[in-house]
Amino acid sequence: MVELRYAADSKESDWITRVTAQRLSLFARPDETERRLFFKLRGSTLTAHAEPSYPELWRSPVKELRSFDQPSLTICVRLDKVLLTLRCDDEAMFARWVDALHRSAGTSFERFYKRERRIGKGHFSHVYQACDRSTGDKFAVKVINKDKNDIEKSKKFVRREVKVLSVTDHPNLVRAVDFFSSKGKPHIVMEYVEGGSLRELIRKKKRLSEEEARPIVRGLLQAVAYLHSVNIVHRDIKPENVLMEREDFPKLTDFGLATFVNEEKNIHSVVGTPSYVAPEVIRNVPYGPAADVWSCGVLLYFMLAGERPFTGDSREDIKRSILSGDLRFPSQLFGSCSPEIRHLINLMLNYEQRLRISAETALQHPWLLR
Repeated sequence: MVELRYAADSKESDWITRVTAQRLSLFARPDETERRLFFKLRGSTLTAHAEPSYPELWRSPVKELRSFDQPSLTICVRLDKVLLTLRCDDEAMFARWVDALHRSAGTSFERFYKRERRIGKGHFSHVYQACDRSTGDKFAVKVINKDKNDIEKSKKFVRREVKVLSVTDHPNLVRAVDFFSSKGKPHIVMEYVEGGSLRELIRKKKRLSEEEARPIVRGLLQAVAYLHSVNIVHRDIKPENVLMEREDFPKLTDFGLATFVNEEKNIHSVVGTPSYVAPEVIRNVPYGPAADVWSCGVLLYFMLAGERPFTGDSREDIKRSILSGDLRFPSQLFGSCSPEIRHLINLMLNYEQRLRISAETALQHPWLLR
């Protein structure tokens, strides 16, 4: 669970009468047409909707709670470019919104953090190093860029990632500490992991020994088993998304493609990084947590061999290689590896998802219990 450091945890939603809206520009006339709108306050962001389930008419960070008057139940709040006057229906609603807006006002990313160099790039985002302005502590901030061609899809992914980060808590998962909206872009502030990515570790060492790979796979499977226990599938496990606190302690990150699943609801969408995608994803058939185990199996093979089990010169070649199910262990790469590790990889890369070992069961494999 996320314990926010600075961001407001305000969460309110109600039908409220908009009394006036005054643009903060010279000679602008106020809009004094009263209108009932459904307002949602999430953290420091206020949105207005024609109906609760409709897309937002507008969104803006809350800059200042300018004034409030209990007898008239009115609240004046300064947004990014507008001075808004609202009238609540009753005293209870008025008290809730005054308190929530007071906590939301001024809680911007820039007030508490300074963004520094870029340290990563994801599907829909850039990741930067940031520092706390008051303590100097390092953090990572993920700035999400919305797809201009599909705004609603982008919002869905953002909401899902924030929800996943808000409900998860495990030592092998990168922890979120703050959520903001700045300049129209969601900012997710996370713990900063000093050791770089697993991809960088493999690049440095070329290949990992079984002894070096074992704690990494164990930690990764512990994280995945935990996610699956709370009905979350990551869907993008790859070396770049595994950060190393130490060379034997991994932390899984980037939940931009993660989704919730249960026994009644399988997943169909084709997402992920080609070399690590399970065959059922490519075949566009319903899939679930087993797809994450496949990705972990590919990652384990890559750590030991220095190359992936399914390769090709193009995305289509890679897909054909995966769909062939032809898993090989070349002697020049695996000649010194134990039979137990080959057995575990075979279980994790079983072509049939219903026969594939689960993350929880894999943790009990003799090779991981050494």
